[in-house]
Amino acid sequence: MVNTPTPEQGSFKWALVAGSLGLAFFFAAVTFLLTQQDQSIATVSAIGGALVEVISGILFYLYGKTTTQLADFQQRLAQTQRFLLANAICESLEGEEKQKARSSLVQTIADPNSSQ
Repeated sequence: MVNTPTPEQGSFKWALVAGSLGLAFFFAAVTFLLTQQDQSIATVSAIGGALVEVISGILFYLYGKTTTQLADFQQRLAQTQRFLLANAICESLEGEEKQKARSSLVQTIADPNSSQ
């Protein structure tokens, strides 16, 4: 079985890559400043690092939003699965029991304040 990465795993991976790249630019800026005493190279490297870190921050923010949306989707999917299972069980019942069970299921689905 192939383990395919989920979208949020890819987002997190790219955020880490961008953060690491930005950190490398900052280290390069400090290294150039200390060894070459050339402020123009260090300034360009520091600006590049800052831009990459901003992109990394945006990616981490999007990762958080994706994770929240996925958790909400998973909860709703589980609820739908429970309702479909309850409906399938209702199909195996007979007569008055079937109608009572189906009526109870419809009330549970229709009432948004019912316990899940």
